Amino acid sequence: MLRLLVRLSLVCLAITLGLLCVFKPPTLVDQIELRILDWHARLRGHLPVPQNISIVAIDEKSLELVGRWPWPRTRTAEIIQRLAEGGAKVIALDILMNEPDENSRLVLARTLADRYRALGLPRASGPAAEFGRLIEG
Repeated sequence: MLRLLVRLSLVCLAITLGLLCVFKPPTLVDQIELRILDWHARLRGHLPVPQNISIVAIDEKSLELVGRWPWPRTRTAEIIQRLAEGGAKVIALDILMNEPDENSRLVLARTLADRYRALGLPRASGPAAEFGRLIEG
């Protein structure tokens, strides 16, 4: 009799939780899942970074060497190119670029293109024309 009562209680609890998950907004389920994942991560502890993974971070030392943030997009491109040349298989960026790039050489190229057009000079042909289309873009 006691066993039957325990089983019925567990079934009722499972049904109640299931209905709560179905009819309650997903935030409750998400919160429960995130708390379980946090608990699991704390229990597991820190994992060592594998030897074949390198993290390249922009820190205070980088800012002292290269200059204040934001860096020109050309600088970011140089860093990516060096990483690729160094054999990086995957390069991921976590950088917010929400403002126009006012520091790069592209601004100079666009300014020169504007002056060239203002003078009414004829369009170039060949690779120069392709470059002109790129910087006008």
